[in-house]
Amino acid sequence: MSRDKDLLIPTLKLLIENEVSPQDVANDDEYSSVEKQYLMKEYIKNLNGQEIELDVIDKYQKVIFSWGCDGADKVFTPIEPHHFLMLIASAGVGKTAYTFDLGIKNAKRGANVLYLSLEMTTDNIFTRMARKAAGITKFQWQDRKRISDSQRRVYKEKKEELRTTPLFTPVGLGGDDDKSLQGILNYILDAKPDMVFVDNLDLIDKGRAPTENAHYEAVTKAFMDFCKKEQIAVILIHHLNKAHDIRGSQKIKDNCTGMFSCFRETENLESLEEIDRRMFIVSEKKDREFGEPGAFTYYFAGGTFLGTFEEAIDAIHDGK
Repeated sequence: MSRDKDLLIPTLKLLIENEVSPQDVANDDEYSSVEKQYLMKEYIKNLNGQEIELDVIDKYQKVIFSWGCDGADKVFTPIEPHHFLMLIASAGVGKTAYTFDLGIKNAKRGANVLYLSLEMTTDNIFTRMARKAAGITKFQWQDRKRISDSQRRVYKEKKEELRTTPLFTPVGLGGDDDKSLQGILNYILDAKPDMVFVDNLDLIDKGRAPTENAHYEAVTKAFMDFCKKEQIAVILIHHLNKAHDIRGSQKIKDNCTGMFSCFRETENLESLEEIDRRMFIVSEKKDREFGEPGAFTYYFAGGTFLGTFEEAIDAIHDGK
């Protein structure tokens, strides 16, 4: 929310009493898109069972968030401001690169996006994401002369994009910054974003929680309540355990609106075709809103996650 909800109560009262219409609110530039969504949701709740046309709801509750491409947006539940989502994957799969890409794409669509890394500093974030986009290996990084001209170009372009994309704010709290749950929530409130990525659950200070599971449950419950109250969408990154299931209690799953699992082949890569090495599969494991889990395959090429095989082939042919 851009302002305290209490300041919106007079307008909500006028809506309920039919002193102003939904159209008046929709056309009023005084309110942000998130504030309009909040007003309309509360207005609809107070209709006391009266029916409202679906196209009216769609018109005034437009979802501004995306899963990064049209194909994924058709498969996955639309991300709304009150959603608390969890993205889980094994180490090294590429979940950080994927969520970073989602953040940038949503910022370019007009959302105010905050990306909080609890592991890296902000400079580390820029370097890591630019290296990933350019496909620079550890061997090449040890001796920069091994880096090709095309890789150098992609690396510089990606760093510039990260630094200059309007509405996208990557912040590294990897130093001595406050990583307590309350500290993180306060940071988000001060930043006033529409959408937040938090990387990752394991790095949030455990405080006085008696067990790891108790910590996970308390954190996810707090985020769920936070999203509902503040109308800020949060995507929290977490890890799978050795059994390829969510790390911690299954109650974590109950505390989120949706849960998504990521997979990318990381073994025997030399035996795979190049296009197969670029495949990144996301599966919707929980869908509280629609109850229709799905899966989608992205292709990482050109420093971004593409939605079609054809786009990936074109990017590969362009030397990306």
